[in-house]
Amino acid sequence: MRGESCEAEAGLCRALSDPTRLRIVVSLAEGPLCVNELCRRLDAPQSTVSRHLRVLRDRTLVIATRDAHRVLYSLGDRHLLKVVDGLNRYLVCSGARPAAALPGVPERPADAAS
Repeated sequence: MRGESCEAEAGLCRALSDPTRLRIVVSLAEGPLCVNELCRRLDAPQSTVSRHLRVLRDRTLVIATRDAHRVLYSLGDRHLLKVVDGLNRYLVCSGARPAAALPGVPERPADAAS
């Protein structure tokens, strides 16, 4: 990224900057879901979920496919999960999130806390 524009990275960060959108991405990691299933999992109204799905679709982070009488949403690229995992690992290592929140990541050593 040295000397290059960081617009694409900034756009990705903006698309993932909302907790509801992150929860949608994590939910879709398990496989395709329709908007009603996402609403149940997120305990959010359909209008809210649809609004956030639009942001994710506009960035091609989520794709929509028609299945009979409903639309199924899935991840556009599973590499996105590595980005979310990296964010979680950073938060654990920086002390912003307890290690128990992300299994397999050791707690920060005491000397790294300063």
